[in-house]
Amino acid sequence: MKLATKQKTMLGFAMLQLALVVYSVSYLPLPANDTWAGRAFNWYGGMSGGSNRYGFFKEVGSACKASFLMSDEEGNEWQDTLDHGISHEASLRYQGAMFIYPDWGEQLSLQWAATMFGRHPTAYQADVYFESIDVPSMDEYRAGKRPEWKTTVHDRFFRKDLIEKKLLESAE
Repeated sequence: MKLATKQKTMLGFAMLQLALVVYSVSYLPLPANDTWAGRAFNWYGGMSGGSNRYGFFKEVGSACKASFLMSDEEGNEWQDTLDHGISHEASLRYQGAMFIYPDWGEQLSLQWAATMFGRHPTAYQADVYFESIDVPSMDEYRAGKRPEWKTTVHDRFFRKDLIEKKLLESAE
């Protein structure tokens, strides 16, 4: 039985996806983003879900979230979150973004801070907190330990145009 070219191509893509998933669940190190092959591998893995390490098979699950502390020049502070999903699909996309943070780190924090600055035009500073929930094992839970949120990353960003304005004012 001969396979048509289209079938061979589709079979090749399916095998590539399966290989990515097997590689990912083996907990082998993911390629670094400093080469085009590493960026392509990580991008495709993030977009297809093939590199998420399938943590839902673990005995202890994990979850993560991002929160923001915004500040203006007068010292006022307020909090915000990204989860303003207009639709169920938008909320799912937000939740999925949390799980690619370990791969993209500060680059993702920078994009989130830009979103917050766009949402809050009077903000001068954006503190990005990436938090993970530490879920105890069943034995630890029986011993009294409870799940708790822990800040794993704290990045601070300043609005560029306001910094330049302050520098010009201080120079005068």
